[in-house]
Amino acid sequence: AILITVLCCRMPLSYYLWGACLQLIILVFARFIYRFLLLEVNRIKDVQEKRIVSRVMIIGAGNAGQQILRSIEKDFNHADKVVCLIDDDSNKQGRYIEGILVVGGRNDILYNVDKYHVNKILIAIPSAPKEDIREIINICSETSCELKNLPSIFQNINTNITVGNMADVSVEDL
Repeated sequence: AILITVLCCRMPLSYYLWGACLQLIILVFARFIYRFLLLEVNRIKDVQEKRIVSRVMIIGAGNAGQQILRSIEKDFNHADKVVCLIDDDSNKQGRYIEGILVVGGRNDILYNVDKYHVNKILIAIPSAPKEDIREIINICSETSCELKNLPSIFQNINTNITVGNMADVSVEDL
């Protein structure tokens, strides 16, 4: 408006008055929209975070572990979130599988339960010897986490493995 007044000619007083009012309305409206969108995004994040009931650690980053990870990620009704994977294979450690980091081997279970605030552990190594499973269960029993184990019957089956196939750890497993 100042540039027009200096270069051209004077405008009516109502032009300056309406121009200032219009700029004020646009400014207030833009700030209102920004705050509204910011509150809405934060509300959506809060709803999603409250929906997560369990922070899950999967032991076994092989085929069975990957299938369980995919089934958890795809199931929108399930309130679990996989936060880390454990595998004794040193080639897998430090790598990402389906976007989840393989954080270490069985000796790192207790450390990572605390680090990632895990409250559910899924053991997904049906082909492992009973002694290894027993040792892993003994390590996991030192935590307060809910434990589930994939039964060994899935060792040679080529079907899709899901979270529903997981069974609670029984006394016989110990």
